This record gives sequence, structure tokens and C-alpha cells, in this order.
Amino acid sequence: MTSRTTTNSKTPRKARNDQDPIEVYCRIRSLPADSAHSCAQAISRTEVRLIPPHDSYATKMNHASETSHTFEHVFDQDTNQADIFNHIALPLVENVMNGKNGLIFAYGITCSGKTYTMNGTSSEIGILPRCLDVIFNSIGNYQAVKNTFIPDKTNGFEIQNSTQDLNNQKRPSLRINALKPQTDFGRDIKRIYDDTKITNVDEDNVYSVFVSLIEIYNNYVYDLLEKPSNDINKSKMPNSKILREDLNHNMFVSNCTEVEVRSADEAYALLLKGQQRRRVAYTRLNHESSRSHSVFNIRLVQAPLNATGLDIIRDKSRVAVSLLSLVDLAGSERTVRTNSDGDRLREAGNINSSLMVLRKCMEILRDNQSKNSHTIVPYRDSKLTHLFKSFFEGEGKARLVVCLNPLADDYDESIHVMKFAEVTKEVVVTRAKEIDIGIGLIPGRRKVADAIAENGPMDENGNEILLTLGPPFPNYLLSAADDGKTLPILMTFFKNRFSNRRLLNDERKRKQELFRNELIRAESEYNVMSKNVNEFKAEISNKDREVQNLERKLKNTSEKIELLQKNIEAFETSNRDLELQLIEHRRMVEDERQERTKLKEAIKGAVFQERGKWERECDKRVKESQLQMKSKLWETDEKLRLLKEIVESTPTKRKSVGGNILASIDKFEEKGRKRKSDESSSDTDEVR
Repeated sequence: MTSRTTTNSKTPRKARNDQDPIEVYCRIRSLPADSAHSCAQAISRTEVRLIPPHDSYATKMNHASETSHTFEHVFDQDTNQADIFNHIALPLVENVMNGKNGLIFAYGITCSGKTYTMNGTSSEIGILPRCLDVIFNSIGNYQAVKNTFIPDKTNGFEIQNSTQDLNNQKRPSLRINALKPQTDFGRDIKRIYDDTKITNVDEDNVYSVFVSLIEIYNNYVYDLLEKPSNDINKSKMPNSKILREDLNHNMFVSNCTEVEVRSADEAYALLLKGQQRRRVAYTRLNHESSRSHSVFNIRLVQAPLNATGLDIIRDKSRVAVSLLSLVDLAGSERTVRTNSDGDRLREAGNINSSLMVLRKCMEILRDNQSKNSHTIVPYRDSKLTHLFKSFFEGEGKARLVVCLNPLADDYDESIHVMKFAEVTKEVVVTRAKEIDIGIGLIPGRRKVADAIAENGPMDENGNEILLTLGPPFPNYLLSAADDGKTLPILMTFFKNRFSNRRLLNDERKRKQELFRNELIRAESEYNVMSKNVNEFKAEISNKDREVQNLERKLKNTSEKIELLQKNIEAFETSNRDLELQLIEHRRMVEDERQERTKLKEAIKGAVFQERGKWERECDKRVKESQLQMKSKLWETDEKLRLLKEIVESTPTKRKSVGGNILASIDKFEEKGRKRKSDESSSDTDEVR
């Protein structure tokens, strides 16, 4: 599936001739009667438009826009169950009849109609019961005797001989009790039937149908058809099952109850019985919310009739087993909307976790195919993906049914569903190879055997073969030894008898010669084929050795890749730690730089203040020094002037002048001492 806005579109990658993309379909559920706001609209048979409501989370985050999504087919609210089955499931049922595997996923948020699409109701049956109807309509009278095929517990089947078949028919099946009345299942199993029939079924094969039903709950696998233990010492809780890999590298549930069914009703009754044990619970969004992934497996076993058309070829290599898996996934849900707690919260967490692993596997598969990378797909992170990994690696055809709830409240969850569908649509899987278990056998063997049983031996044109010497011996009575009337009639009869005998002997010899020539030719062909087979075996042996060497190299390379990936992860972790340390170091350096800048500015301001203070102090002291010098110069000049007057004056005058001069000198000295004391007191105040 591709997603596009109104201005941009994306074209999916083309698959090779031997590959098919995973086909994605969309079914839109009808709006509830009490709701009028829809966020989804089918604008064509292949396109859906999502319209974000005003109160959605995407709108509040300002990254909401209308998006268009394309699918293989879009089923609107008016589509009935039969149309959905014919488009999605019927081609896979036909593939199963031809020996190929098929897988159908029903994916969507909680309360989107997944279980209704898969199971339906008694009046509107879904995909699963219709698959059962079509299979049994198609195989009809071609079913094998019950217990002809017996599961071998390794995902294969053993063929019992005729004596074992008769003995098994005389005793009841040990695998399941006889079907209970409908009332024992707690619901009415009366339903409508699908009369569709596949016409190209190989009538020269015999068929047996086996079904099983499991659930994946909290990432544990449980068998829903397993008979509860009657031992009171054992826990009544079902035991979880483990997944194993068979010789063909296909995953299967070990020790899972697999029941041979003879009709669609018998299989449907088992489905209803198993669903009673499936875990469902009440939530705010759904009164019967599935708390587990449900998987219903239908295995069709077929083997060819022998050359006589009267019995099957009891060769295990001639047995073909095909699987149709119908998966009803539990719906993803947000706790903020369901208000779940306790067990419901833990169940929701496991459901969302398994769906996230499924999406992650799809993303890695897509990236590996588009970028030609070799990232390991984490199938083992979830039982769901681990069980179906073979389908994604080319062992069958897979289809995804996206169930969409158009409620406006579900927009934020629905957009994530669409993103998963986009990723899945871009994944391609290798197409399964055609099988032919009737190689070397003439078609029409069943018809010939039925005709012989009804009419006796026939020739190639369908005419009855008359193997006789002629008419029966005539009933005549000889009246005498020379009876002229009866003896000629007897002579003629015996001549014709001998003539027919001669012709029959000649025909026998001719047939013997033809048979001998045919036998010689067959022996010659057998010798040539034996020689070719030996050559092929030698070539296969060489190829096997090459494959083993390549597998060893692949294993070593995988181990090296895994080791390198671990080293890369360690380096990335170390790199992240170093980046964090570098960021922290840069932050510390920046903080230190800012501190230095602040300190520098503070020092600069303090220096500027001190410089101004000292400049003012120096100017003051310079002025004071200048004043002192001026005062001293004035005093000196004044003293010199007075001395000059004394020298130049008369003796009488000199005495009075000398006294005045000495008084002036004392006054000058007193002023000087007073000025010095004032300066020292001002210096003390400044220091304080």
C-alpha cells in the first residue's frame, strides 16, 4: 500500500517475475448510529482518504494533513461478507487445493471489525467458515478413509496400510471425542452455507482435512482444542506450547491437537468450541475485546491413486500437505483511551509489543529487498512472527486485511495502521513452486476404476471387451452314431470353436510379443534412466557437498556478521558515550569561558576603578606638593625680603624690624606645622 498527500505520491517497487508482493486490502467498518463524524472515506475501489479531525493529536501538534492510501481493493461499509471472501480468500483456497500454502491476517485497532471479518455471525458468515465450506464442497466424494493419514508430530504425515485403516475404522478416534450436540457449545451453530465449488480439483487424488486452533497470549502459545486434564493434582491452566522447525525449515506448534474432520460442520463446531476458551475481556472501547492473537490452521493432505485407481500410493514422498492459516490479530490500543490497569494493561502491552515486532520485521524485509542489505530479521522477538516466518520467506502467499474504524476519535491510531500497511505492501515474497504428486501416472484413473466396477472391463473407446471362444455349447441330443442332422451342426460349432481358439492364441502371442517388446523397451528405458539417475545422484551428491560447504561458509559468515554487529553496537554505544562526554566537556569549557569573561570584565572594572582612584590620589598629592613647594618658596622669598630689609635698614630701625621679622618667622612656622597636621589627618581619613 502506498500513501500520498495531495501534492506527493509514492510508487511501490516492482517485483521480479518469480515474486509477488504481499497484497493488502482495506475494509471500512460502518459508523455507529450515535456517531456522525468520520475520518475515513473510500474515494474509489482502490483508494481511501483519511481526514484529520480538529481535536486529534496530530492536529494539535500542527503536523496533520489529509492523506490518500491505495490498496489492492477497498471494501466500503456496504460490502457484504461474500464479496470480501471472493476477493481475498477464494484464490488462496484454490492454491491450497493445488498444494500451496496461504496466510490471511486481519489487522487493525481494537473494535475495528477484525473478528467479524474473519468469523462473522450465523447469518453473515465470515472468511473462515466460507473457506471450510468451499474446501469440502470441492473435495466432495474424494475424501480418503478416516485415519489414512496420521500426523507424525514433526509437521508431517504417515500413511497407514489397508489393515491399519480397517482396524482404525473399527475403534473410535483417539484424537477427539465424538461431536457433541449443538447445545453443548453454548451457542447456536445453525448458519448459512457458501455453495462455491472449485472445479479444477484433481479427481485422481484423495484428500483429508485437519484443523487446529491456537492463541498467542502474552507471547505464549496455547492449544484451544487441547482436552483439559482430569487429574486434580495438575493445574487447570492450559500448558503453553513451544515452536519447532521441521525438516523443511517450516515452523509449527509442537504437540498441538490436530483433528481430522469430515465436514464443514464438524470443523465449525470445533471452531466454536475453541473460541469459548479464547481470552476476551471487557474494555472501555470494546465489551468483548480479544486479548490474544487467534490462529486457525486448515491442513489439506492429498495423495494420488495408484494405476488401478482403487487405492492410494502409500509412499510418503507422494503426499502433498498444504496449509491455510487464518489469523485474527488482537487490536492495538492506547492505554490513555481504554483506561486499562492490572492484567488488561499487561495484555495490552504484550499485544502492542508483538504488533511492533511484526511491523519491525516488515520494515527490515523491505529495506533488505530495496537496498540489497542483509540485516537479520528479528522473527524470534515474538511468537507471532516466529511462527509465520516461512510465509515471508517464500513458502506461501500472504494477504493482509486492514480493518478500519472510521470514527474520528480513532484517527490517531488509524494513521499508524496505514503506515504499517504502507510498509507491508512494499514487501515481496518468492512465489511458491508448482507441485505434481501424480508424475508418471495416467489421468482419469478414478473414472476408469468406477466404470470397471460398474460395467466390467472396457477398451480404449469405452466399449466392453468380450473375452470368449464363442457362443455357449449347443444343447443337442444325438439319436445315433451317424445322425446326419446333429453331427454337421456340432462339426460346424467345433470348427468355429477351434478357429476362435486359434485366433485367441494368435492374439495372445501377438499381445505377448507386444508385451515382450514393451517390456524390453521399458527395461532399456529403465537402464537409461538408472544411468541418468546415478549420474544425477552423483551430481546431487556433489551439489550437496557444495551446499554443505556453502552452508558452513554461510554459518561462519553469519557468526562473523553477528560478531561484527555486536562490535558495531559496542562501538556505537562507546561512540554515544564519547559524544555525551564531548558534549559535557564542551559545556564545561563554555561555562569556564563565560566565567573567565565575567572575571575578566570584573577585573577590568576593578582595575579601571583603582586606576581612577590612584589618578585622583596622584593629582591630589601633586597639587598638595605644588602647594607645599609654592608655600615654601613664598616663605623663603618672604624671609629673604625681611633679611634684605634688616640689612638695608638703620641700626635703630633694625632692632624693631628684627623683632617683627622674628615674630613673622614664628607665625610662618606655626602655619607650616598646622598645615602638616591637617595633611596627616586627611591621609588617615582616606586610609580608613
